[in-house]
Amino acid sequence: MTFPPTLPDWLPWWLALVIVIPVTIYVLALLAMPFSVFGVKGRLEGVEARLDEIQGEIRSLSLRLREPGAELPPIPPPSPDQPPPRLAQPARAEPRLDWPRRAPTSSRGTTHPRSHPMRVSVVQMNAGHEKAKNIEQAKSLIESAIAADRPDVVSLPEMWSCLGGNRAQKFAEAEDLPPPGSNRTGGPAYEFLRGIARENRIHVHGGSIAERAGEKLFNTSLVFDPNGSEIGRYRKIHLFDIVTPDGTGYRESNVYGSGDEIVTCAANGTKLGLAICYDVRFPELFLALRRAGADLIFLPSAFTVQTGKDHWETLIRARAIETQCWFAAAATCGRHSAGDGSPLYTYGHSLVCDPWGHVVAKVSDGTGWATARIDPAITAKVRRDMPVLEHRKLV
Repeated sequence: MTFPPTLPDWLPWWLALVIVIPVTIYVLALLAMPFSVFGVKGRLEGVEARLDEIQGEIRSLSLRLREPGAELPPIPPPSPDQPPPRLAQPARAEPRLDWPRRAPTSSRGTTHPRSHPMRVSVVQMNAGHEKAKNIEQAKSLIESAIAADRPDVVSLPEMWSCLGGNRAQKFAEAEDLPPPGSNRTGGPAYEFLRGIARENRIHVHGGSIAERAGEKLFNTSLVFDPNGSEIGRYRKIHLFDIVTPDGTGYRESNVYGSGDEIVTCAANGTKLGLAICYDVRFPELFLALRRAGADLIFLPSAFTVQTGKDHWETLIRARAIETQCWFAAAATCGRHSAGDGSPLYTYGHSLVCDPWGHVVAKVSDGTGWATARIDPAITAKVRRDMPVLEHRKLV
């Protein structure tokens, strides 16, 4: 056999090459195909994962923009060594009918921006009737919560400054509050709350303290902004005049007067609603707070063990589901002394509940705190998917 092989006269060399080369390439491609498919598949999976992340971000932003008062997140400024990007002119589009025309207003008439996620800590105390000791306990717990969780808002329980004791002790520990908005100096508990807010640049919901007003006291909540300015004041409306299952009687109205105003205020763009303890049994108050624009409702409490073990969490979750609001409920716990020296016990179990009724943070037995992230996107989704406020017929 000779080389190169003899070809028929009708089959030139160039035609043989035209046939052999493509066939060779095809065979090599078939052999390499499994390896290339696996590589492409891996890259496609990475692209699909990134697309899922982008879709989740778009969905979250969409939920935020559906709420009244929604704003686009701020665009970060360019770095000094980099010129700002050139933005293309947006195409003209038909206006959206559901787009907000103005930001919502707070109860004091000022506009506030759309809320962003924030961290709230509820502080659980074992308060007594000596204010100075209670302030020291509150200071220690708040400082620990701030160091550990860096909250934007901290909340204290009901009557944390003076719980228990007789009538004379309650009046002795009560404080005359400065006129709202006056920025005048208040009593020790008032100035303590203001100082915590100012020193840590956070909002402080001061649970409630005893406010002196003539021959009556008021069970009063106070809210301070990061500048130490008072931005909210609420007097408890519903007073605890009941008999518990073990026969113990309570007459809050013997010492305290009843408030008559529904109060909201704003913190970091989130509308806060204010209520106290026994108020939780009256749904109409919380419906009024929701209609006033509340997104997060504070419920400082000193629930008795007798009522708390059966009703505490059930009532809070019910109010959260009905109003589709977040709840932050700081509570007292443990043993306290009544006016005659007999022991009283409060339930504790301070908690944060979301608008779907899930308890997302809770304090165990004893003093401490719990912190949760308040996410407006969750609020927006719950209210969009189940618009119960629009469906109400009777009230």
